[in-house]
Amino acid sequence: MNEISDMVRASGKFHDKIKSFCNPLEQNFGISHFYHAKVTNSGQFIGVNLNRAWEEHFLSNSSHLLIWPDKCQPCKVKGGVRLLQEGENENLNHLLETAREKYSVHFSLQFVEKSSQGSNMYGFALNSANPLQHLALVKEMPLLRLFVKRFQEEFKGLYNSLDDNKVDLSHLLGPAFHKTKNPVITESSTRDQLIRKMGIQIPESLTDRELEIMKYFIQGCPASQIALELFISKRTVEHHIERIKDKFYASSKSELIGKIRELESIGYFMF
Repeated sequence: MNEISDMVRASGKFHDKIKSFCNPLEQNFGISHFYHAKVTNSGQFIGVNLNRAWEEHFLSNSSHLLIWPDKCQPCKVKGGVRLLQEGENENLNHLLETAREKYSVHFSLQFVEKSSQGSNMYGFALNSANPLQHLALVKEMPLLRLFVKRFQEEFKGLYNSLDDNKVDLSHLLGPAFHKTKNPVITESSTRDQLIRKMGIQIPESLTDRELEIMKYFIQGCPASQIALELFISKRTVEHHIERIKDKFYASSKSELIGKIRELESIGYFMF
């Protein structure tokens, strides 16, 4: 567990600044805990936690990593927005109960970003079990996504420090890292049906690479810059953009951007 201890110490140096930056979340929404976990497909893990007491408890036992959604087998993780609630997995239910009873952490929203390298998970927990408070949090998803973006910009030094203190989950957990079956959080198709009935087109089967390219594309990056960022050729980027246009039934790049932005505004994509 030495690797985990090193990572916790590295993030601890920034705790006061993190707490100050996140303070408006609790004041305005009752968010008592924010976390960001990044896991590559090969098992390299870093984590940021606002609630230090919960972080120390969670990371004190490696088995917690095996039962927490999406920490293992990141290549099989689905991207999107989720509500982290109790289900059929008794071990996870016990962990969530401990978070509530001992640390006043009521887990709620989780954003998951996917890439060809792995996954990023951003989570928010409340200081109350009040369902109306959780509903209010769902309504503020665009603002919370903006918070995540600003947090990453503000704490570049923290992420540089964490990158120097990664935890190798494949080594720490052994074969269980690849073999464990995490609780599956399913998403209803009802939302997609409603979106389609409103006349908004949802693209089918976007690949991880296409999602990566979309992220840069809607920021106005030219194909040459995207190619440099992703270590692929400009021609390959242009080919992917044409495929994305086809999947969105867009006749031009400007129309494609508009359609992507429309879905992003309702939380379908998170960039």
